[in-house]
Amino acid sequence: MPLDASAGAAAPHIANAPAASAPLPAQGTPLRLVFDDLKRRAGTGDARAACRLAAELEQCERVRMQLAQFDDQMGSRRHTQEVVAGNPEETARRKDMMERLLAKRGQRLLEASEQCDGVPVISPAQRADLWRAAALGGSLPALTQYAVGNAFRLRDTLQVLPQLQVYRNEAESLALQAAQRGSLPATLALAGAYSPQRESGRRTYLAQVVTPDPARSLALYLRAQQALGNTPTDQAQARRRRFRDTMFERNIDWLRANMSPDQMAQADALSRQWQQQWTPVPPEETRGTFSMDGGVSDIAPARCGD
Repeated sequence: MPLDASAGAAAPHIANAPAASAPLPAQGTPLRLVFDDLKRRAGTGDARAACRLAAELEQCERVRMQLAQFDDQMGSRRHTQEVVAGNPEETARRKDMMERLLAKRGQRLLEASEQCDGVPVISPAQRADLWRAAALGGSLPALTQYAVGNAFRLRDTLQVLPQLQVYRNEAESLALQAAQRGSLPATLALAGAYSPQRESGRRTYLAQVVTPDPARSLALYLRAQQALGNTPTDQAQARRRRFRDTMFERNIDWLRANMSPDQMAQADALSRQWQQQWTPVPPEETRGTFSMDGGVSDIAPARCGD
């Protein structure tokens, strides 16, 4: 097995990290006020602007879904009140509790939706194209978002089939480049995708692209484990890291129990090489959410300025 970072089909050319240009709009600015400017800048090849626009649009789509779910919850609330109507005390207690919880969530959603009011509707295919343009333009956050498969949503699959075909041919190489540049989410997504254990569970888009490779999987988990171990944490972060460490250890233990001596030696060699040659993982890369199957959280719009 080759020890370099390349794999799969050749990736398209990725520009160097985008040079500092005009500042991005201040965080929290309503998207309708900056949409046209971000779109214009993205069209001229500004990777940071393309990343910010894609991330804002992704966030607006998520808010729209949460609002729909909130409406469903309100319907369930009415149903629950009807079910317990024969017990006045229980009815009053549940009504008070649910109203307080729903009021807080409703207020948060209302505030979030104000960020998206008046924003043009952008199709899933257009959002995926924006992520790819930002990724190839040199934005590491966008490269991570695109390479791990978060530029696509299962509910939109039939609308983005042409984009997924392109993704299929370049995702592995792009994810490896993101990991090489210090992206912890890309490192973990690849570790999960390469693990043969994923054959028995949910498979991310990236896992559907790569061929299982236990040596690469283990080497990537070890790199991630070392990166988190070197990160200073407060008490809350320490609790999250203990959960992550347990998750990593379970995956690492499973791999080691199912690998041959030759595969273990390959993993050790890769781990040493990547620790020496790859960009160290910066602290801000450790703050996302990671799952056992290699899934990682979306990047926030604020990260696009990196």
